[in-house]
Amino acid sequence: MHATLTALAAEKGTELPRDPFLIDQEAMSLQAQQQDSEAAAHPQNGVIKDGKKWMRDEVTLCFRRHVEKTPALAGHVFELDELCHQCFNVESYQKVFHHYNFKIRIKRPTSVDWTVELYFGEVKKIFGRKYYFCCPLEPNESGHCYACKNQGVEDLKHPATGGFDMGSKCNLDEWIF
Repeated sequence: MHATLTALAAEKGTELPRDPFLIDQEAMSLQAQQQDSEAAAHPQNGVIKDGKKWMRDEVTLCFRRHVEKTPALAGHVFELDELCHQCFNVESYQKVFHHYNFKIRIKRPTSVDWTVELYFGEVKKIFGRKYYFCCPLEPNESGHCYACKNQGVEDLKHPATGGFDMGSKCNLDEWIF
């Protein structure tokens, strides 16, 4: 069809019409350039979004494991309200763990109201297998954790009773050259 239009334009001495495929191609190319430039300007946006989703999924699974082990929570309805703080720690190949503070909205079977409770969660990976620890925190509870303290994560609260990996006493930054 474009060849016919070209012949007709030559016959009448007018300008050759542009190939519609080229116009579409140019529009798509311009659109792709805009998307690429937006992604290049803010590459961390996708990574941050994916990271937050991954952490929310980890915390949700950690809390579900806690519910399975806690008969008093049977029949309650739960929602993840907020991922408050997190600290990822790698001390060695066999010692990798992630600490979280998060808030859970809870609706008890005998109530129409929701309450919000603060929890601590740990996801630990040892030789490729994940282990989960989760417990509620009291408002002023503040257990000690070398791993989080060494990384400057002071706002993350830990259970005073332990039960989680506290990391090493030595500051690992001393070993980074």
